[in-house]
Amino acid sequence: MVSLAAQASSDVWTDALSNVMEVDLRHAIATLTVPTLVIVGEEDRVTPPAAAVEVAGALADGRLVVIPEAGHLPMLERPQDVNDHLRAFVAEVLPASTPKRKRGKA
Repeated sequence: MVSLAAQASSDVWTDALSNVMEVDLRHAIATLTVPTLVIVGEEDRVTPPAAAVEVAGALADGRLVVIPEAGHLPMLERPQDVNDHLRAFVAEVLPASTPKRKRGKA
């Protein structure tokens, strides 16, 4: 992900990114009816924890995790913490009888 971002032209960062920052999809939250995990970095200045609290609270079954000592990219800054929370969430919301897929097979 980081290497892909590094390959992006400066136009991506100066033009496209500013447009992405203005996208507001909060109207779509009401359509989510499945358990949803919201993960945010404690020190995120782009989408601060207060915004994540609002999103998780608006979801039908929202769960919030704040990753300590992480900014906007907790999956890169604290990957083990994020993975641990994802594993716990999946174990909680998926039925135990769900068959596991083998690698390389759909």
